[in-house]
Amino acid sequence: MNKNQSQNMKDLLTAKQNEIPHLPQIGELVEGQIMEMSKNSLILDLGPLGTGIVYGGELKENKGLLKGLKIGDTVSALVLDSENEDGYIELSLKEANLEKSWQAAKEKKQTQKVVVVKVVEANRGGLVITFNGLVGFLPVSQLSDKNYPQVEGGDKDKILSHLNKFINQELKVRIIGLDQNKKQLIVSEKAVE
Repeated sequence: MNKNQSQNMKDLLTAKQNEIPHLPQIGELVEGQIMEMSKNSLILDLGPLGTGIVYGGELKENKGLLKGLKIGDTVSALVLDSENEDGYIELSLKEANLEKSWQAAKEKKQTQKVVVVKVVEANRGGLVITFNGLVGFLPVSQLSDKNYPQVEGGDKDKILSHLNKFINQELKVRIIGLDQNKKQLIVSEKAVE
C-alpha cells in the first residue's frame, strides 16, 4: 500500500466514524419526534440514536408538560438510561425541562439580564421565589430600598408580616448565585437598581 492509498483509507475511516451515531449518555438532552402516545408511555423517534420512551408514571405526574402535544411534534427529553431491558432509550420530559431552566438561569446570570420571578413564600430570612420552574431565594438583604422592611427594633414577627405582603407578587431581579448540583438559585432585587 503506498502513502496515498494509506491516507485515503484514514480519510475514509474518519469520515465513517463521523457518521456513526453515538450512544446517548445518561444526563444528555436529546430531541425526538413523538411516534406514539398513550397514558402508559410516550414513544419518541430519536433518529439515528434509536427509539426513546417516557413511562406513564412521569406522564401522570406532569400532565402540564403534555398539554397540546400530538403525534409528530418534536420534544426535548433527558436521557435516564441509554438502553433499558426493552431496548428503548429511557427518557424524562420533566428532567429535560429542569435542565433547560438551569441553562436559561445560567445564561441570565452570565449576561446579567433582569428576570421576573414570582414570590411563593416568605420566611424571616427572605422570600422563596420561582423562576422557570426552579425554586430560588431572595434574601432580605437583597431587597430594593423600596421593599426593604423598615421595622423599628428589628422585630422578626413584624419583618415576616411585611414580607408576607409579597406572596403571589412578581418582582424584577437579577440572578446573583446559582449552583445546579446543590439546586440553589439566589436572586437580588437590589442588583436591578
